[in-house]
Amino acid sequence: MAQEIKKGQKVYYVRDVWTPIEEGIVEDPTLRKDVIGAATAHPVTISLIAKVKWTRRLYKNREATSYGCSSAILSGCFSTPEEAFEAWDSKVENYKKELKEEIASLETLLKFPLKHMLCGEDYDYYAREIYEKAVEEWLENA
Repeated sequence: MAQEIKKGQKVYYVRDVWTPIEEGIVEDPTLRKDVIGAATAHPVTISLIAKVKWTRRLYKNREATSYGCSSAILSGCFSTPEEAFEAWDSKVENYKKELKEEIASLETLLKFPLKHMLCGEDYDYYAREIYEKAVEEWLENA
């Protein structure tokens, strides 16, 4: 998305792989800098849109009303839902690739559930999917 953000502009926000895309209206387009992990060895400086009022959440096959206001990381904002879904799909694929790379041996396969929530109310769907496939492959090749 272009760095020029205007008040009243509609944006589509990709937060992470677990959160649906949020559609919102920019209320305060002031760009500000924020530092994530300032006390760590690898702090990251991000650009934020000061205030976005969320209007709805978009899923692949449905949508839902969304309420509230918050800041939005500029790099996660897109002008169209198509661009946002493309970015979200890319994030999901990258995350799945990282998960697959974690399982390199029987030992890492056995330790995988200790690092990822594979069941329960808020389980990691992608981690569970990758784990189930890895177990099936291991059992087939054993």
